[in-house]
Amino acid sequence: MDSIKIRSGFIRHSWPEKAGLKIDRPNGIDEYLFLHFWTPVQIELNGQVITTQPNACIIIHRNTPQLYYWKEPLTHDWFRMIGDVPSFLEKYGLKTNTIYYPKNFSFITSLTRKLELEYTVESLYSDELCECYLKNLFIQLARELSPNQNQFKVLNTQTKNTLKKLRYQLSLEYDKKWTISSMAEFVNFSPSYLHATYKNYYGVSPIQDLITIRMQQATILLSDNKISVNEIAEKLGYPNTQQFIRQFTKSIGISPLKYRKSASKINI
Repeated sequence: MDSIKIRSGFIRHSWPEKAGLKIDRPNGIDEYLFLHFWTPVQIELNGQVITTQPNACIIIHRNTPQLYYWKEPLTHDWFRMIGDVPSFLEKYGLKTNTIYYPKNFSFITSLTRKLELEYTVESLYSDELCECYLKNLFIQLARELSPNQNQFKVLNTQTKNTLKKLRYQLSLEYDKKWTISSMAEFVNFSPSYLHATYKNYYGVSPIQDLITIRMQQATILLSDNKISVNEIAEKLGYPNTQQFIRQFTKSIGISPLKYRKSASKINI
């Protein structure tokens, strides 16, 4: 199988877009495009317009017409790929022009960030390391989409819908001082039952999912040098700045200030 790589300069993680924009490419582009939408978008596939749920992923085939738009401010991860992409995707059971919803999605932004930084610094063996990151991303995506992943206990439709309702609410009110008790009260579950079923279905606990959502928002806010780290901690619902810094460093791998410096270098 031939290798694949990111087209240099065409990759962004946690990338914000203004509300009300539209991407309309009647002839597509001459590369494969990976998109991870944090927030809902309207996208046209096979002549039908689909409104996605949060954290939808799609790999758009080269030279495929592209039409997608959004009403609210959008944040997404994206990159363009060149090389033998079809063989690469086939190996992991993934298809182009198909919307996917991985239950655990935090790895996408993390690995896209690593890819973006690696392409920016262009260190020794960057191409080889980036290909490893790409394989890692698509392997994890394939695992998350596998019906046999972790052999999750089958949940009834009502329970699944209730969990989806909570997850959507967490994505809207990430600044709220949530606890497992307040989450359980929101969906009328006991705290222990909520923790067990949520982790059963999504692969992570509801508290860890909330942390992931907050970290996604933190990377957006850190791209604005006008907002202090103290203000960001408050906007994300943390009781104090030090707790936010510890959580961010543990989740992302570097401190908020170091992340801000690296992000500013990339966006120049």
